[in-house]
Amino acid sequence: MVRAFHWSLVAGLIANAIAFAICVPLLARYRHVKMPPITRRWFDIPLRASLVATLVATVVTLSGWVGPKISGIIALFPVVFTSMMLILHPRIGGPPTAAVFANSAWGLIGLGLAISVLHVAALQFGSAIGLSLALATCVCWNLALWWNGRRKAVRPKD
Repeated sequence: MVRAFHWSLVAGLIANAIAFAICVPLLARYRHVKMPPITRRWFDIPLRASLVATLVATVVTLSGWVGPKISGIIALFPVVFTSMMLILHPRIGGPPTAAVFANSAWGLIGLGLAISVLHVAALQFGSAIGLSLALATCVCWNLALWWNGRRKAVRPKD
């Protein structure tokens, strides 16, 4: 379906808005779980680094053959979520790992916004300003999420 449709920025934003409008409420029941303490193991960072390196190598190797559209789709493979799942699930179990993923949905909304800002700003102002504005979007979005979470945590219960 992705290849059959010519995606504009607006169409992509609408598709993401629909997906998040469906998924965020479905994830709500998984968000609140007591998290056990986590100790890092020696292979955590090498595992994550090897997954990222594999993704980069795959994109670079295949991009000449498959073109920019398929390369972009491959580049969106969720390396961070895959590595977190491989590290967290065996240590803390399913419910806490599900809570990590359920709480990540709001961050992914910010990432989508930042990519949209990058798309528009890089075309208008160049890559340096576009990347800076996208980074600022991520930082502002995450600060807003943090502030909202803190505000809810200190609000007295009725």
